[in-house]
Amino acid sequence: MRRSRERSRRPPGSRRTCGIGSGGLGRGWLSEAAQEWLGARGRQSSTRAKVVNAETSIGPTKRTPQMWYRNFRWKTRSLYLVAAVMAIGCAFYWKLGGNALGVEGLTIIDGRFLNTELLNLPANRWIRIAPEPPALLRDNPFTAIQNFLPLPSEDWTRQGHSGLAFDSKRDRLLIFGSNSHGENWDNSVHEFNILTLKWTTHYPASSPKSYRADEMGYAVAGDTDIFPWAMHTFDNIVYAPPIDSLVVSSKIDHTPPPTAAAKEAHANPTWIYHLDSHEWKKLRQADGPAFFAAASTYDAATSSVWAFQYGQLWRLDLTRLEWRKIPASQSAKLHIHYTMVTDEWRHQFMFFGDHGGSNAIWVYTPAPDPDQEGTWEKRQPTGELCPKSQHFPVAYDSAQGVFLLVPDENNERAITLVYSPDDNRYIRVPGGEMPANHMNYMMAYDPYHRVMLLVKGTWKTPVTVWAFRLDMKSLARAQ
Repeated sequence: MRRSRERSRRPPGSRRTCGIGSGGLGRGWLSEAAQEWLGARGRQSSTRAKVVNAETSIGPTKRTPQMWYRNFRWKTRSLYLVAAVMAIGCAFYWKLGGNALGVEGLTIIDGRFLNTELLNLPANRWIRIAPEPPALLRDNPFTAIQNFLPLPSEDWTRQGHSGLAFDSKRDRLLIFGSNSHGENWDNSVHEFNILTLKWTTHYPASSPKSYRADEMGYAVAGDTDIFPWAMHTFDNIVYAPPIDSLVVSSKIDHTPPPTAAAKEAHANPTWIYHLDSHEWKKLRQADGPAFFAAASTYDAATSSVWAFQYGQLWRLDLTRLEWRKIPASQSAKLHIHYTMVTDEWRHQFMFFGDHGGSNAIWVYTPAPDPDQEGTWEKRQPTGELCPKSQHFPVAYDSAQGVFLLVPDENNERAITLVYSPDDNRYIRVPGGEMPANHMNYMMAYDPYHRVMLLVKGTWKTPVTVWAFRLDMKSLARAQ
């Protein structure tokens, strides 16, 4: 009503304006003479502004309830903005594994943080990325100098009998397994953050005194939570995206029972490690398999984990979490110490290496019904000579449809080879030599950075991580 009366008293020839210096909150009806006077005052003085009321007087602005409310609303919005910026910063910090402030050179592609240095690695050569070499040697052509420098070490060492899996959801490398034999009791999960190039351990190793058998006779460890024993995993550790978990299907052979209670263990469950909660769960299947010095792989086409040993293929249905035995009238002649990798382009499983040394490749093609028997084929690739070897690193480049192998040529060095399934031949990478790997099941392909990642080191030397960006076009030109 008051505003209506003010509008009705509006003098002819006047116009509505906003008071100066009050953020547009004080308003009045000004005559033309008052407008001229106020404009002159505004140009001459930087002091606190005056406002003109609807009559003729000029005085300080009065704080009305509406003005207080509008001022409060502006401050509240500012607080919301600050809170939003802090929340984004915290999310960025968490995304990088708690070390965002110490990382430079990040790139965002398709909503995912990527390591810019890995994206720009030189092609067809091995680069040590962790521990990162000194800046003076990073681009030095004499990179062999790095091998003579002392390395910072983690509080754990890489075990040759352990295995590795690539967590494609978080872009992480995950290691689990132990040399055991009563000398090493590491049953922890070790994680390598590809963005920060740092290692973390999910939980401390269980005391050997906690090793025992549960009510089902399964081998378990831990005082409060339940963990697997420290054991050889070889290539029987896989990341399964449909359940966002590690699947470990190895046995406790070569891990001597450290307690009387542990001697009662007579069963080996398949272990499921949930990465969202860092909890281990046993797969309770009475007729389920367990493997030793064998291999397994994840197959997206069947949404399954496949494993093989002693002529028998098994498929773990991740929907029902149930192992199924595949009929086998024929099979590969493999023993132990081989690697099993999925060829995603051709939907086949490739087997590399074997006990005693082999450079042949066994290939299994699943049937249209994966629970029925598929077909086996043994290949002897042509091309460059591949050393006959066992338990060496192999990974599949899903962007180019080829495999990268790093077998030991002798006890001193390893070489780098590409296996092309279309040509059935090996291609040696010039300059791909590196120190010998010995027993090593720890190479994975990162499809986001498009690099191979290889973890090296022994039980008495520091852990190192190496990266290799394969470029088939430039490799072909170098031939």
